[in-house]
Amino acid sequence: MNQQEQQELQQMVLEMNILDARFKEMQQQLTLIEQQAAELQVLENNINEIEKLEKKKDSESLSQVGQGIFVKSILKDTNEIFVNIGSKIVLKKSPEEAKQFVKKRTDQVMNVRNLVMQELNNMVLNIQLLEKQIQEKAEVNQI
Repeated sequence: MNQQEQQELQQMVLEMNILDARFKEMQQQLTLIEQQAAELQVLENNINEIEKLEKKKDSESLSQVGQGIFVKSILKDTNEIFVNIGSKIVLKKSPEEAKQFVKKRTDQVMNVRNLVMQELNNMVLNIQLLEKQIQEKAEVNQI
């Protein structure tokens, strides 16, 4: 193997390592996106449960104040849900409006998830192609 071929091979290996690192980053992003989608599903379920409590005014409930920390509370009005829409802006919404907001966010998250999945699939194809090219180049140069 001459020096130029060796440099080409090293360049291809470097490119594959970069692709592999990027692939792992994208997998981590996908995991976070899927966690966010799951949280939105729980939120939608919680809003549905709040709607069921509409007829049970002053019913006792547990309200989350932090991760895994709850306080007892009494639901006075289940017709108003306060939604943080971003930038510390909170709007009063009906349960139906809140569900629509959550659905819109879920759709956005799922669109991003689909884009990331598509990118991951493309990266797999690129990595496989590059691996094949490296293997062929290494085999040709060993003969």
